[in-house]
Amino acid sequence: MLAFLKKNYLYFLLAFIALFPYIFSLNNEFLSDDIPGIVQNPDIGTARYFTRIPPLFTQPVLYNITYKMFGLTPWAFRLPNLLSHIGVVLVIFAVVKKITGSEKTGVLSALITAVHPLQSEAVLWISGGIHCWLAFFVLLAFLAYLQKKSVWVVGSIYLLTLTTSEKAMVFFPILLLYELCFGNLKKNLKKLLLPLGLTLLWFTIYALKIPARVAQVGPVISPKGELLTRVFAVPIIALSSYLELIAWPRNLTLYHSETNYSHFEFILRAGVVVTIASTFAWGLLKKKKQLVFWLGFFVLALLTVITPFGISWLVAERYVYLGAIGVYTLISYATVRLAEKYRQLAVPTLGAGILVLILLAGRTIDRSIDWKTADNLWLSAAKTSPSSPQNRNNLGDYYARQGNLAEAVNQFTYATKLLPCYADAHHNLANTYTKLGQLDKAIEHYNKALECNPNLWQSQQNLEQIYQYLGKTGK
Repeated sequence: MLAFLKKNYLYFLLAFIALFPYIFSLNNEFLSDDIPGIVQNPDIGTARYFTRIPPLFTQPVLYNITYKMFGLTPWAFRLPNLLSHIGVVLVIFAVVKKITGSEKTGVLSALITAVHPLQSEAVLWISGGIHCWLAFFVLLAFLAYLQKKSVWVVGSIYLLTLTTSEKAMVFFPILLLYELCFGNLKKNLKKLLLPLGLTLLWFTIYALKIPARVAQVGPVISPKGELLTRVFAVPIIALSSYLELIAWPRNLTLYHSETNYSHFEFILRAGVVVTIASTFAWGLLKKKKQLVFWLGFFVLALLTVITPFGISWLVAERYVYLGAIGVYTLISYATVRLAEKYRQLAVPTLGAGILVLILLAGRTIDRSIDWKTADNLWLSAAKTSPSSPQNRNNLGDYYARQGNLAEAVNQFTYATKLLPCYADAHHNLANTYTKLGQLDKAIEHYNKALECNPNLWQSQQNLEQIYQYLGKTGK
């Protein structure tokens, strides 16, 4: 046993460091999408829950089992996120060590992944945890490929990943890039056929669902502007924002709504993306394989969410959970190479690295407090996302629960001004007007909510109750 611990001490150390910033957040509340998806979902304990979002089986099966074993206990639903995060840290250590040939680079990359606050949304938010899971399975399948496991082993892990999230389709492009950088594409082409086939199958399934997805969520999350404009604007804003959050993770929020940049700001962000593309091209010409692969890894991991079609949020921290590892590894690789080349810098570099990791872990702990309760989350988002209609709606709910109905009206009204056809905000505004006894305004906003979302049965039900009350009182 002692020999085993000594041999694998790095894995235990990395697991502990990955656990440390999150250990006291396990029992944070159910938040945001957790409420309708888990707490208020009547099917979660039944077989019907498995048929809601085929062919995604991993999440519903796990949630169903968790509910049957532990009921609506937050830590039981959040634990898989944390275990997946620890798994990602351990697997990325092995992957980076294998590709770079440097244990130090693997350790540093894993440490940054373990404590960087940009990773925290996917760990702390139960509904966002699916991004932890898919990252773990993608990296596990990639490690199996690197270790020359059977194509069926790799394919089985990949299939499990696809049943977790369609965003796992990025696995095949990553494999292809790896073969172009480090392998032999012609020699290993047969090994890629099964991952390619699974990718094409899943792509076909989800391409057919895009129109329904746009119709469902497009009015709320769709990027603004004509399609041709969005084709260029979405990658520029998303990639530059993610790099900004990696370098300076201060303005972390559930809703990254502050994207109405001036022409000058947009040009600067476009310059960042052009620099990425130029660096990638330079790396290809100079055969800088590590640079090309890990920079490409960052971009490829985001392929499914930097689209102009209104199927994803423009910027969301959970989306970059996997892709950010490419940047962390580039930073680690460059740092280790620098320290090895200029040995006099080794000690200062080590000291600076430890300080940075401590600061990052501190910010992650601070972020876990933001995710402790709904009130904490909405108030923290108010500081960074003042133009988010979703958070204005959440703030309205916060003030309504505090008994400050006048401020609740202000927040719900603001939300409807930011997003005129926001059914939930109109519904909540109508509820507040009902409590204030202003039934004419309540009727107006219930009707507006139904106009925006005819399936909002709660508005229809409340509207009928008002009409019944008015009929009985003769008002």
